[in-house]
Amino acid sequence: MGPFDPRLIRHASATQNFLVISGFIGLTNALCLVIQATLLASLIADVFLHGASLDACIPRTLWLFAAFAGRALCNWLQELLATRTNHRVKSQLRNSTIQRLTELGPEWISRRNSSELLNLLTTGLDTLDAYFVRYLPQVFLSAIVPISVGGYIAIHDWLSGLILMLTIPLVPFFMILVGLFTEKYVNEQWQVLNQISRIYLDLIRGLPTLKAFNRGRSQISVVEETGENFRKATIKVLRI
Repeated sequence: MGPFDPRLIRHASATQNFLVISGFIGLTNALCLVIQATLLASLIADVFLHGASLDACIPRTLWLFAAFAGRALCNWLQELLATRTNHRVKSQLRNSTIQRLTELGPEWISRRNSSELLNLLTTGLDTLDAYFVRYLPQVFLSAIVPISVGGYIAIHDWLSGLILMLTIPLVPFFMILVGLFTEKYVNEQWQVLNQISRIYLDLIRGLPTLKAFNRGRSQISVVEETGENFRKATIKVLRI
């Protein structure tokens, strides 16, 4: 799967406007970054190499603060847009899933693992928070900012632009390696979470029977063991 799943556009219309506006905000953020870096380099060079006075630096300093404020505003707008879009997307996906389950009927649902369906509608969809609020905005920035900054540098210094062109591709290459390496452990973590959901649901369903035969305390070790397995799976992913 690529950085963006096109199925989200089909099943959640709120993502369409999000993609367009996020691209515009990312482009504005890249422009502010170029202005910020140019002004900062100019100020440092003039002050330390040419002994520029404070009065001569004030106009560029004000523009530098404006560039900082522009980037902060872009980041705030991006996060606000992502948060609101995320709520709408989750609501649309939940409604679509519930409507589809209603169409399939109780007979189809009874043949499936109800704990997995419940886990999908709750924890599964809640994981979209990080996807929309953190991941997608960074995807736009990582696609727009390097090209903008690299192009600007290449125009002013072709040798530096050549060095960047040769070294920057190494960054996503190593990120891909890390992603491929961790994919297996993330899947294992999800399987452990589903196992915990099944065990907890079975325990809740059988709680009257366990209490009747005084077997409730014997299940404590099972709950502790599954919780410990999930902790180890999570730590393994975080460690990588």
